[in-house]
Amino acid sequence: MEINYSTNKIRCLIRSKLLRDEQEGNLQISDEFFPKVPVDVVVSSVFLGLAILVLSVLVGYSVKQRREIKALQLRLVRRKLTHCAGKSLSNQRT
Repeated sequence: MEINYSTNKIRCLIRSKLLRDEQEGNLQISDEFFPKVPVDVVVSSVFLGLAILVLSVLVGYSVKQRREIKALQLRLVRRKLTHCAGKSLSNQRT
């Protein structure tokens, strides 16, 4: 298969070893389907997409970390409350 980017032509050569036959097909694609785009626009679009992807991952990670911190703080408060409640009950018994 040969692709000529300057003329938007694709040439495909099919060889059959069994039949010892060759067939060739040519295809030309119009510029209307694939308009020329400046390289800097493509590079900028790729960087913008990567930046959006990285930011979304960082925001998700930050939200997860905040949830874990709040859960650990809640566990610590509960542990302190149960520890204090246990001391006050033992003081009342004696």
